Amino acid sequence: MNNEITIFSRLILDIFARITYTARDEGVHPESRGTNPHGGPRHGLASPPGTAVPGGLTISMLHLTLLTTDPLPKGPFQELGRHFKKQLSSYTKFKERIVGSNEALKRAVAKQKETGDLIVVLEATGEPLTSESFAKCVRAWDETGQHVTVILGGAKGLSDHIKSSADLLLSLSAMTTTHDLAHLFFLEQLYRAMTIVHGKTYHY
Repeated sequence: MNNEITIFSRLILDIFARITYTARDEGVHPESRGTNPHGGPRHGLASPPGTAVPGGLTISMLHLTLLTTDPLPKGPFQELGRHFKKQLSSYTKFKERIVGSNEALKRAVAKQKETGDLIVVLEATGEPLTSESFAKCVRAWDETGQHVTVILGGAKGLSDHIKSSADLLLSLSAMTTTHDLAHLFFLEQLYRAMTIVHGKTYHY
């Protein structure tokens, strides 16, 4: 069983490595500056806070907290998590809080709600959005200066109380997957949304 998990984890790492280096292979290094080979500015790095991006919106730094019960397991999952959180640091003031149990999560959500945060709960029955639609949500949150808290439950899901506290129920997929994969998938989709907002070459 452990061998199967290790092989699966390495497969995930390989897939994300291919995504990360696709732009480099095509002659557009994802972290480079200057002009691209086809003319015009290269969107290799995040637009500095307070600057205009495609669509005429002035972007500041989005404040977003991810609340979840369990950390990513050591090894490839944590490596990927660190990779995306590092990428996100150019676009967001991102925090991740591991609270340990659904009861602790319930208390943490109540506290965030009291401070006026917009609560987004990741839930299979929630609103299914495309990456482009999710990027529009991110634009709107940033434009209003709204602090956002995203809730990811454990393997047994979330209580009805937590779901009812949501300002937005968001579905990552109609399919069922593990907590760890959902965790990574959200980080990747948040990064993808930010690259769409900032006009970076990543989303095709």
